[in-house]
Amino acid sequence: MATNTVHRKNTDFFYDDLRVFLVEDELFRIPIRELMTESAFFADMFRDATPSCDPENGEEGSSEQNPIVISDESAEGFALMLKWMYKSKSSHTFTTTQWIECLRIGHKFRLVSLMKDAQNALSDPQHNLDPVEKVNLCFRYELSFKWARDALNILCNRWESVPQDSGIPPAMYLAILQAREQNLKERDHQLGGPAWCSSCSNWARRRLATGTPECRKARCPSTLMIDKKLRSDLADKILAQFSEDELTKNSETDATPQDWAASDSDSIDSLFS
Repeated sequence: MATNTVHRKNTDFFYDDLRVFLVEDELFRIPIRELMTESAFFADMFRDATPSCDPENGEEGSSEQNPIVISDESAEGFALMLKWMYKSKSSHTFTTTQWIECLRIGHKFRLVSLMKDAQNALSDPQHNLDPVEKVNLCFRYELSFKWARDALNILCNRWESVPQDSGIPPAMYLAILQAREQNLKERDHQLGGPAWCSSCSNWARRRLATGTPECRKARCPSTLMIDKKLRSDLADKILAQFSEDELTKNSETDATPQDWAASDSDSIDSLFS
């Protein structure tokens, strides 16, 4: 026998906001509450959207026949975002490539928490993120350069030069080049005869002050360890040359992080001709 009892809906776990999305050729049906909470992009989409109802298939996103189409995004990337969003944060075992992809997705859809999680994860030494790539990620996705401070120090300390085709904007590239050149000149005065590097089995030069070998092989563990102790202030010296606006553009403008260096391109390019 049916009753007319009205039951209270649990506000946290009663999903009546399921929507269907089409990304490339894949359909996703998900609750949008978490999506709107985490992403300013989707919050704006649903808050400002004008309801459109198909007489046959219903409201947009209400069925597989009338999904919300997300263009210019891969199904794989969209699925990665959902895995981060709807699965336990402690269970995330993303690869380095996936965490970098999370930065791209977070920047595109304005997911601040996702970008923070990706930065924290990529800071773990197990990912062994290349310092050039780390600096470029800051420009590409408007991240704070405090995150890349260690990468800048490595680029200024290591014997291996930063390639001209590294992708780093010209003004920053020139600042790194100058700091590195000055630093290596100072280090050359402190180096004596040859010594054997036990970390990578390569000949090195012995530091006069400590007697420890300093290997010139790129990314040698002993060299990186010495570098961090030797000059940890180089990143601060570089960043002091640029204003905060130049390093992290306001997201409300159409400017990109590379724009600030574009005006200097012609004069700086002449240094490499």
